[in-house]
Amino acid sequence: MLVMYGGNMVEYGTATEIFEQPKMPYTMGLLESLPRLDQAGSRLIPIDGQPPNLLRMPPGCAFAPRCRYRMPICDRPVPLYDFGGGHVARCFLYEKSAEGQKPIPAENAPMIPDSAVAASETIA
Repeated sequence: MLVMYGGNMVEYGTATEIFEQPKMPYTMGLLESLPRLDQAGSRLIPIDGQPPNLLRMPPGCAFAPRCRYRMPICDRPVPLYDFGGGHVARCFLYEKSAEGQKPIPAENAPMIPDSAVAASETIA
């Protein structure tokens, strides 16, 4: 699965990884905003704020203005962090993680499958 925000990839991994262990706060927010079939009548949890203006993107992380974990470092370009097995995400929450995630250069990022690219072009 590929999660995009503001025209950029923010997380990529298997459906199991994305749904069970999301790493990027935007992905977490998307999952929290899904209706639950086992909780009839429960309120949906929205993601605060507004999507970015694609003509005037903020520096660094495009999601930072809406993020509950925003830090000053979020104004810098965000590297991809490798969580193993092809699961990667862009978020400074993992800059000094005890779990040992390491930033990976963009040229070493996993290739996005052609099927994902084709699906995104069909939607657009």
